[in-house]
Amino acid sequence: MAKDVWGSLLRGARARYAFVSKTLVILGEPGSGKSTLVRQLAGSADARASVPKESSGPLGFGFLELNEDPHAEERLRTGVYTVHSADASVTATLPYAFPPVEMAADATAVAALRRLRESLFVIALDASQPWAMVPQLVAWLALLQRLVAQAHASGCHTDADTVRAAMRAHIEELVGSSSETHLTDNLGVPLVFVLTKADAAEALVAEQRMTEAQWDYLQQALRTVALRFGAAIFATTQSRAPSYNGVRAFIRHRLYADAELPGVSIPACDLEPVTADVSRLCILPGWDSWAKIEAVHESFSCAAWSEAFSRDLAHPGPGAQAEGPPTASQMARDRVPAPEYDTEDEVPSIDVPPYETFLETLPMPSGEASDAPRLSIDTLRAPVRNALGPSMHASTLDMPAVGRAMEEQAKELPGPADPGTPGRVSKRTDDVRSPSVTTPKQTEVLHSFFQSLLKKPASPGSAPHTPSARLQQRARRRKEEGGI
Repeated sequence: MAKDVWGSLLRGARARYAFVSKTLVILGEPGSGKSTLVRQLAGSADARASVPKESSGPLGFGFLELNEDPHAEERLRTGVYTVHSADASVTATLPYAFPPVEMAADATAVAALRRLRESLFVIALDASQPWAMVPQLVAWLALLQRLVAQAHASGCHTDADTVRAAMRAHIEELVGSSSETHLTDNLGVPLVFVLTKADAAEALVAEQRMTEAQWDYLQQALRTVALRFGAAIFATTQSRAPSYNGVRAFIRHRLYADAELPGVSIPACDLEPVTADVSRLCILPGWDSWAKIEAVHESFSCAAWSEAFSRDLAHPGPGAQAEGPPTASQMARDRVPAPEYDTEDEVPSIDVPPYETFLETLPMPSGEASDAPRLSIDTLRAPVRNALGPSMHASTLDMPAVGRAMEEQAKELPGPADPGTPGRVSKRTDDVRSPSVTTPKQTEVLHSFFQSLLKKPASPGSAPHTPSARLQQRARRRKEEGGI
């Protein structure tokens, strides 16, 4: 019987590098800061440099280690899946992040519920585009709602209400029981809302593109949704690196607090809540309440917003509910509208015509139009001859080529007649130094240059074909000494 070599190798590797497998899922639209968030969650600069690059495709995959102690025996290696868009063609691959995957009757993939509960979902919201935060949040939560519902409907023996009740009990155990947590409608999976590029909040207010009242409204809306689904809220920015430490601590505690890991201690997540500044938001699940949220502005109603969000989840997508009470997306769009496109700042587009069209518009050269050849692409690409031969694009003009070109340019000119032979024409053999009157001007310059190179350089201070000044001085000195 053949030995299972590969199986033994894998079991040995598993024994040497044992770790508890957890899953972190990053959801966000393109440009929302997902890759930066993953790198910063790795921890130190050395750890960020060792984070492997995510695989290409609609469902990117990588991993990071969330160990607080780098010398710990057990490695908290966490798989990281990244969903780059809420488009249906991309999100269809999300169930494959939770094996074992089952196939439904309609040939759609169904995720494993147990792996879903062992995962943590992070929704990245770009604070530099606050008008798009609520619609994106609706789209991602509607997707997770369908994902969890399909997992429950695939024949799982655990009832969905039981899972939600366990989720509520777990959150209340983390932060202490509260009578106003409103977690009855949670999804049964841990959630985190991360406002990336949080420094854009101050910039938008300084540029008068948004007001502080609009940011307060968005903060109250996010806190109401987070309270309903048992999610944590964090604000991060690259200009403030410690802002990522709270997200990392919460993720590590939420994933591995209940895991039995010998030799590994998971520190408690005792972060201080921050609600006064939207760029530094830090709210743990279960800490908030409707009374605290409505205290920011009394005009905001958590009950009305929660009902509008329920209508939005029931009919996600723009224009899905044209009549009836407004949805959360419509309410957010009325309070925080998207900036109108300024036509004055629009850069005019320049249409570049094809080469053939451009050449046809060129003016004809002087002379008869019928005799002049028209320009074309083939004409431009063909080697062009000039006074010295082919163009530099076709071949180089080395020394032999220059010599041959000059010989072609040299023509016989009438010279002085020899005695006794009137009318005899002499060939240009020894009078090459005088340029021809028919030679172009460029040829004269090049001709003179090469002839100067052929001459013997004369010594400075002396005339050509004469002894140098130093030899003349020596001769005069000898004559004077001989005369004495």
